[in-house]
Amino acid sequence: RKIAEGTPAEVREHPDVIEAYLGTGH
Repeated sequence: RKIAEGTPAEVREHPDVIEAYLGTGH
């Protein structure tokens, strides 16, 4: 699955992306 690309502000609008980004999947 591709991580959304963009500025940190844009990424912040996608909780799903943040979870994948930080590796939070508990």
